[in-house]
Amino acid sequence: MGRKEEAEDQYRKAIELDPKHEAARVNYANLLRELGRKEEAEKQYKKAIELGPKYLIAYYNYAALLLDLGRKEEAEKQYKTAIELDPKNANAQNNYAAMLKYLGRREEAEERYKKAIELDPKYAIAYNDYANLLKDLGRREEAEAQYKRAIEFDPKLAIAYNNYANLLEDLGRKEVAEAQYKRAIEVDPKFAIAYNNYANLLQGLGRKEEAEDQYKKAIELDPKSAIIRYNYANLLQGLGRKGEAEDQYRKAIELDPKFVSAHNNYAMILREGSRFSDAEKEVRIALQIDQWNPYALGTLGDILADEGYFEEAERKYLAALWERPSSVKQRTPLQAAGHVRAGHQLFEF
Repeated sequence: MGRKEEAEDQYRKAIELDPKHEAARVNYANLLRELGRKEEAEKQYKKAIELGPKYLIAYYNYAALLLDLGRKEEAEKQYKTAIELDPKNANAQNNYAAMLKYLGRREEAEERYKKAIELDPKYAIAYNDYANLLKDLGRREEAEAQYKRAIEFDPKLAIAYNNYANLLEDLGRKEVAEAQYKRAIEVDPKFAIAYNNYANLLQGLGRKEEAEDQYKKAIELDPKSAIIRYNYANLLQGLGRKGEAEDQYRKAIELDPKFVSAHNNYAMILREGSRFSDAEKEVRIALQIDQWNPYALGTLGDILADEGYFEEAERKYLAALWERPSSVKQRTPLQAAGHVRAGHQLFEF
Protein backbone atom coordinates (compact mmCIF):
# COMPACT_ATOMS: atom_id res chain seq x y z
CA MET A 1 0.00 0.00 0.00
CA GLY A 2 1.40 3.42 -1.00
CA ARG A 3 1.47 6.46 1.27
CA LYS A 4 -1.62 8.05 -0.30
CA GLU A 5 -3.59 4.83 -0.18
CA GLU A 6 -2.62 4.45 3.46
CA ALA A 7 -3.70 8.03 4.16
CA GLU A 8 -7.04 7.41 2.47
CA ASP A 9 -7.55 4.30 4.58
CA GLN A 10 -6.87 6.28 7.77
CA TYR A 11 -9.26 9.09 6.82
CA ARG A 12 -12.00 6.58 6.09
CA LYS A 13 -11.48 4.93 9.47
CA ALA A 14 -11.57 8.32 11.21
CA ILE A 15 -14.89 9.16 9.50
CA GLU A 16 -16.34 5.75 10.36
CA LEU A 17 -15.44 6.28 14.01
CA ASP A 18 -16.82 9.83 14.02
CA PRO A 19 -19.09 10.62 11.04
CA LYS A 20 -19.47 14.21 12.32
CA HIS A 21 -15.71 14.92 12.23
CA GLU A 22 -15.67 17.79 9.73
CA ALA A 23 -11.86 18.21 9.82
CA ALA A 24 -11.34 14.57 8.82
CA ARG A 25 -13.77 15.03 5.94
CA VAL A 26 -11.94 18.13 4.70
CA ASN A 27 -8.58 16.40 4.87
CA TYR A 28 -10.02 13.37 3.08
CA ALA A 29 -11.51 15.67 0.43
CA ASN A 30 -8.12 17.37 -0.04
CA LEU A 31 -6.54 13.98 -0.66
CA LEU A 32 -9.28 13.00 -3.12
CA ARG A 33 -8.77 16.31 -4.96
CA GLU A 34 -5.04 15.61 -5.18
CA LEU A 35 -5.81 12.15 -6.57
CA GLY A 36 -8.07 13.66 -9.23
CA ARG A 37 -11.25 12.19 -7.75
CA LYS A 38 -13.02 15.53 -7.75
CA GLU A 39 -16.64 14.41 -7.57
CA GLU A 40 -15.90 12.42 -4.42
CA ALA A 41 -13.96 15.38 -3.02
CA GLU A 42 -16.89 17.72 -3.59
CA LYS A 43 -19.22 15.40 -1.69
CA GLN A 44 -16.87 15.41 1.30
CA TYR A 45 -16.48 19.21 1.30
CA LYS A 46 -20.26 19.66 1.17
CA LYS A 47 -20.74 17.20 4.02
CA ALA A 48 -18.08 18.99 6.10
CA ILE A 49 -19.88 22.31 5.58
CA GLU A 50 -23.21 20.71 6.45
CA LEU A 51 -21.71 19.35 9.69
CA GLY A 52 -19.82 22.53 10.55
CA PRO A 53 -21.43 25.58 8.92
CA LYS A 54 -18.90 27.86 10.64
CA TYR A 55 -15.85 25.75 9.78
CA LEU A 56 -14.06 28.26 7.53
CA ILE A 57 -11.34 25.89 6.32
CA ALA A 58 -14.00 23.80 4.56
CA TYR A 59 -15.10 26.82 2.54
CA TYR A 60 -11.51 27.70 1.47
CA ASN A 61 -10.75 24.22 0.31
CA TYR A 62 -14.07 23.71 -1.41
CA ALA A 63 -13.51 26.99 -3.25
CA ALA A 64 -10.11 25.75 -4.46
CA LEU A 65 -11.77 22.63 -5.88
CA LEU A 66 -14.43 24.72 -7.60
CA LEU A 67 -11.68 26.78 -9.25
CA ASP A 68 -10.11 23.54 -10.49
CA LEU A 69 -13.47 22.68 -12.03
CA GLY A 70 -13.80 26.11 -13.67
CA ARG A 71 -16.81 27.03 -11.52
CA LYS A 72 -15.52 30.50 -10.67
CA GLU A 73 -18.73 32.11 -9.47
CA GLU A 74 -19.41 29.26 -7.07
CA ALA A 75 -15.82 29.45 -5.79
CA GLU A 76 -16.15 33.17 -5.10
CA LYS A 77 -19.39 32.53 -3.25
CA GLN A 78 -17.57 30.15 -0.90
CA TYR A 79 -14.91 32.75 -0.09
CA LYS A 80 -17.53 35.43 0.49
CA THR A 81 -19.45 33.12 2.80
CA ALA A 82 -16.30 32.50 4.85
CA ILE A 83 -15.73 36.26 5.18
CA GLU A 84 -19.36 36.85 6.15
CA LEU A 85 -19.01 34.24 8.88
CA ASP A 86 -15.85 35.88 10.24
CA PRO A 87 -15.11 39.36 8.77
CA LYS A 88 -12.04 39.73 10.98
CA ASN A 89 -10.40 36.51 9.86
CA ALA A 90 -7.17 37.45 8.05
CA ASN A 91 -6.85 34.00 6.47
CA ALA A 92 -10.24 34.38 4.82
CA GLN A 93 -9.28 37.76 3.40
CA ASN A 94 -5.93 36.48 2.14
CA ASN A 95 -7.40 33.42 0.47
CA TYR A 96 -10.08 35.50 -1.23
CA ALA A 97 -7.35 37.86 -2.45
CA ALA A 98 -5.46 34.91 -3.90
CA MET A 99 -8.53 33.86 -5.86
CA LEU A 100 -9.08 37.40 -7.15
CA LYS A 101 -5.45 37.53 -8.29
CA TYR A 102 -5.88 34.19 -10.05
CA LEU A 103 -8.92 35.60 -11.86
CA GLY A 104 -6.99 38.70 -12.94
CA ARG A 105 -8.96 41.08 -10.70
CA ARG A 106 -5.80 42.65 -9.35
CA GLU A 107 -7.14 45.87 -7.86
CA GLU A 108 -9.69 43.95 -5.81
CA ALA A 109 -6.99 41.47 -4.81
CA GLU A 110 -4.76 44.27 -3.55
CA GLU A 111 -7.54 45.62 -1.35
CA ARG A 112 -8.08 42.19 0.19
CA TYR A 113 -4.37 41.66 0.84
CA LYS A 114 -4.24 45.03 2.56
CA LYS A 115 -7.25 44.07 4.63
CA ALA A 116 -5.63 40.79 5.68
CA ILE A 117 -2.50 42.65 6.79
CA GLU A 118 -4.59 45.27 8.60
CA LEU A 119 -6.36 42.51 10.52
CA ASP A 120 -3.09 40.71 11.33
CA PRO A 121 -0.04 42.98 10.96
CA LYS A 122 2.31 40.05 11.58
CA TYR A 123 0.72 37.73 9.01
CA ALA A 124 3.83 36.71 7.05
CA ILE A 125 2.01 34.73 4.36
CA ALA A 126 -0.16 37.74 3.48
CA TYR A 127 2.96 39.89 3.03
CA ASN A 128 4.45 37.20 0.79
CA ASP A 129 1.32 36.89 -1.33
CA TYR A 130 0.86 40.65 -1.55
CA ALA A 131 4.47 40.95 -2.69
CA ASN A 132 3.78 38.42 -5.46
CA LEU A 133 0.94 40.62 -6.70
CA LEU A 134 3.07 43.77 -6.58
CA LYS A 135 5.81 41.99 -8.52
CA ASP A 136 3.29 41.00 -11.20
CA LEU A 137 2.18 44.65 -11.36
CA GLY A 138 5.78 45.78 -11.93
CA ARG A 139 5.93 47.57 -8.58
CA ARG A 140 9.21 45.92 -7.66
CA GLU A 141 10.41 48.21 -4.88
CA GLU A 142 7.13 47.79 -3.06
CA ALA A 143 7.29 44.04 -3.63
CA GLU A 144 10.77 43.87 -2.12
CA ALA A 145 9.57 45.68 0.99
CA GLN A 146 6.73 43.20 1.41
CA TYR A 147 8.99 40.16 0.99
CA LYS A 148 11.29 41.59 3.65
CA ARG A 149 8.35 41.99 6.01
CA ALA A 150 7.27 38.40 5.37
CA ILE A 151 10.75 37.19 6.28
CA GLU A 152 10.92 39.49 9.29
CA PHE A 153 7.69 38.12 10.74
CA ASP A 154 8.44 34.49 9.87
CA PRO A 155 12.18 33.78 9.37
CA LYS A 156 11.31 30.14 8.59
CA LEU A 157 8.94 30.90 5.71
CA ALA A 158 10.96 29.26 2.92
CA ILE A 159 8.52 30.32 0.24
CA ALA A 160 9.20 33.99 0.99
CA TYR A 161 12.97 33.54 0.53
CA ASN A 162 12.31 31.73 -2.77
CA ASN A 163 9.98 34.42 -4.10
CA TYR A 164 12.27 37.22 -2.93
CA ALA A 165 15.12 35.51 -4.78
CA ASN A 166 12.98 35.44 -7.94
CA LEU A 167 12.50 39.18 -7.66
CA LEU A 168 16.20 39.80 -7.04
CA GLU A 169 17.03 37.83 -10.19
CA ASP A 170 14.69 40.05 -12.17
CA LEU A 171 16.48 43.08 -10.70
CA GLY A 172 19.86 41.66 -11.76
CA ARG A 173 21.05 41.23 -8.17
CA LYS A 174 22.12 37.64 -8.70
CA GLU A 175 24.55 37.26 -5.79
CA VAL A 176 21.88 38.37 -3.33
CA ALA A 177 19.37 36.10 -5.09
CA GLU A 178 21.71 33.15 -4.63
CA ALA A 179 21.91 33.84 -0.92
CA GLN A 180 18.11 33.87 -0.68
CA TYR A 181 17.74 30.57 -2.56
CA LYS A 182 20.30 29.00 -0.23
CA ARG A 183 18.38 30.34 2.75
CA ALA A 184 15.11 28.88 1.39
CA ILE A 185 16.79 25.47 1.08
CA GLU A 186 18.37 25.77 4.52
CA VAL A 187 15.00 26.55 6.09
CA ASP A 188 13.21 23.78 4.15
CA PRO A 189 15.60 21.12 2.76
CA LYS A 190 12.67 19.39 1.03
CA PHE A 191 11.54 22.46 -0.95
CA ALA A 192 11.97 21.11 -4.48
CA ILE A 193 11.02 24.34 -6.26
CA ALA A 194 13.78 26.24 -4.46
CA TYR A 195 16.36 23.74 -5.75
CA ASN A 196 14.88 24.12 -9.24
CA ASN A 197 15.03 27.91 -9.16
CA TYR A 198 18.52 27.92 -7.69
CA ALA A 199 19.62 25.55 -10.47
CA ASN A 200 18.18 27.95 -13.07
CA LEU A 201 20.20 30.77 -11.53
CA LEU A 202 23.38 28.70 -11.47
CA GLN A 203 22.94 27.73 -15.11
CA GLY A 204 22.53 31.37 -16.05
CA LEU A 205 25.80 32.09 -14.25
CA GLY A 206 27.55 29.35 -16.23
CA ARG A 207 27.98 27.09 -13.19
CA LYS A 208 26.51 24.08 -14.95
CA GLU A 209 27.86 21.27 -12.80
CA GLU A 210 26.44 22.92 -9.70
CA ALA A 211 23.16 23.48 -11.55
CA GLU A 212 22.93 19.80 -12.43
CA ASP A 213 23.39 18.83 -8.78
CA GLN A 214 20.51 21.10 -7.80
CA TYR A 215 18.20 19.77 -10.53
CA LYS A 216 18.93 16.21 -9.42
CA LYS A 217 18.05 17.10 -5.83
CA ALA A 218 14.84 18.75 -7.01
CA ILE A 219 13.84 15.67 -9.04
CA GLU A 220 14.64 13.39 -6.11
CA LEU A 221 12.30 15.45 -3.94
CA ASP A 222 9.57 15.86 -6.56
CA PRO A 223 9.91 13.24 -9.31
CA LYS A 224 6.48 14.14 -10.70
CA SER A 225 7.27 17.78 -11.48
CA ALA A 226 7.16 18.34 -15.23
CA ILE A 227 8.71 21.80 -14.81
CA ILE A 228 11.81 20.47 -13.07
CA ARG A 229 12.28 17.68 -15.61
CA TYR A 230 11.94 20.22 -18.41
CA ASN A 231 14.51 22.59 -16.94
CA TYR A 232 16.95 19.75 -16.35
CA ALA A 233 16.44 18.66 -19.97
CA ASN A 234 17.34 22.18 -21.12
CA LEU A 235 20.59 21.96 -19.17
CA LEU A 236 21.43 18.55 -20.63
CA GLN A 237 20.64 19.80 -24.12
CA GLY A 238 22.99 22.74 -23.63
CA LEU A 239 25.71 20.34 -22.46
CA GLY A 240 25.31 18.28 -25.62
CA ARG A 241 23.95 15.26 -23.77
CA LYS A 242 21.10 14.85 -26.25
CA GLY A 243 20.00 11.35 -25.27
CA GLU A 244 19.62 12.25 -21.62
CA ALA A 245 17.85 15.48 -22.54
CA GLU A 246 15.44 13.57 -24.76
CA ASP A 247 14.60 11.23 -21.87
CA GLN A 248 13.83 14.16 -19.57
CA TYR A 249 11.66 15.94 -22.15
CA ARG A 250 9.68 12.74 -22.66
CA LYS A 251 9.19 12.40 -18.90
CA ALA A 252 8.07 16.03 -18.66
CA ILE A 253 5.52 15.44 -21.43
CA GLU A 254 4.32 12.24 -19.79
CA LEU A 255 3.75 14.16 -16.57
CA ASP A 256 2.10 17.10 -18.32
CA PRO A 257 0.87 16.25 -21.84
CA LYS A 258 -0.12 19.90 -22.42
CA PHE A 259 3.35 21.31 -21.70
CA VAL A 260 3.89 23.23 -24.95
CA SER A 261 7.53 24.18 -24.39
CA ALA A 262 8.46 20.58 -23.59
CA HIS A 263 6.91 19.39 -26.86
CA ASN A 264 8.68 22.19 -28.71
CA ASN A 265 12.11 21.50 -27.27
CA TYR A 266 11.74 17.78 -27.73
CA ALA A 267 10.93 18.48 -31.38
CA MET A 268 14.10 20.56 -31.66
CA ILE A 269 16.22 17.66 -30.42
CA LEU A 270 14.52 15.30 -32.88
CA ARG A 271 15.21 17.79 -35.68
CA GLU A 272 18.88 18.04 -34.71
CA GLY A 273 19.03 14.25 -35.04
CA SER A 274 17.51 14.52 -38.55
CA ARG A 275 14.37 12.74 -37.35
CA PHE A 276 12.23 15.23 -39.23
CA SER A 277 9.00 13.25 -39.35
CA ASP A 278 9.01 12.67 -35.58
CA ALA A 279 10.03 16.28 -34.97
CA GLU A 280 7.18 17.61 -37.10
CA LYS A 281 4.69 15.36 -35.30
CA GLU A 282 5.90 16.59 -31.92
CA VAL A 283 5.80 20.30 -32.73
CA ARG A 284 2.35 19.94 -34.28
CA ILE A 285 1.17 18.53 -30.95
CA ALA A 286 2.47 21.72 -29.33
CA LEU A 287 0.52 23.79 -31.85
CA GLN A 288 -2.65 21.81 -31.23
CA ILE A 289 -2.37 22.96 -27.62
CA ASP A 290 -1.37 26.56 -28.46
CA GLN A 291 -1.82 27.25 -32.17
CA TRP A 292 -0.11 30.64 -32.11
CA ASN A 293 2.84 29.78 -29.91
CA PRO A 294 5.65 31.71 -31.63
CA TYR A 295 8.45 29.34 -30.65
CA ALA A 296 6.58 26.27 -31.87
CA LEU A 297 5.69 28.08 -35.11
CA GLY A 298 9.36 28.93 -35.58
CA THR A 299 10.41 25.35 -34.90
CA LEU A 300 7.87 24.06 -37.40
CA GLY A 301 9.24 26.55 -39.91
CA ASP A 302 12.75 25.17 -39.36
CA ILE A 303 11.58 21.60 -39.89
CA LEU A 304 9.60 22.41 -43.03
CA ALA A 305 12.59 24.27 -44.47
CA ASP A 306 14.80 21.27 -43.74
CA GLU A 307 12.32 19.12 -45.65
CA GLY A 308 12.27 21.53 -48.59
CA TYR A 309 8.81 23.03 -48.04
CA PHE A 310 10.09 26.59 -48.25
CA GLU A 311 6.81 28.42 -48.93
CA GLU A 312 5.04 26.77 -46.01
CA ALA A 313 8.10 27.38 -43.84
CA GLU A 314 8.00 31.07 -44.73
CA ARG A 315 4.36 31.29 -43.65
CA LYS A 316 5.22 29.76 -40.26
CA TYR A 317 8.14 32.14 -39.79
CA LEU A 318 5.94 35.13 -40.61
CA ALA A 319 3.30 33.93 -38.14
CA ALA A 320 5.96 33.51 -35.46
CA LEU A 321 7.43 36.92 -36.25
CA TRP A 322 4.00 38.49 -35.93
CA GLU A 323 3.45 36.91 -32.51
CA ARG A 324 6.95 37.56 -31.13
CA PRO A 325 9.81 38.90 -33.27
CA SER A 326 12.55 37.52 -31.01
CA SER A 327 11.28 33.98 -31.53
CA VAL A 328 12.60 33.93 -35.10
CA LYS A 329 15.79 35.98 -34.84
CA GLN A 330 18.88 34.05 -33.72
CA ARG A 331 16.90 31.13 -32.37
CA THR A 332 18.68 28.58 -30.19
CA PRO A 333 17.24 25.71 -28.14
CA LEU A 334 17.53 27.55 -24.85
CA GLN A 335 16.17 30.77 -26.33
CA ALA A 336 13.23 28.92 -27.72
CA ALA A 337 12.33 27.36 -24.45
CA GLY A 338 13.69 29.39 -21.64
CA HIS A 339 13.62 27.97 -18.15
CA VAL A 340 10.56 27.83 -15.98
CA ARG A 341 11.15 29.52 -12.69
CA ALA A 342 8.48 28.96 -10.11
CA GLY A 343 7.28 31.61 -7.73
CA HIS A 344 4.82 30.49 -5.13
CA GLN A 345 1.70 31.96 -3.71
CA LEU A 346 0.81 30.12 -0.57
CA PHE A 347 -2.85 29.41 0.10
CA GLU A 348 -3.15 28.80 3.83
CA PHE A 349 -5.77 26.22 4.69
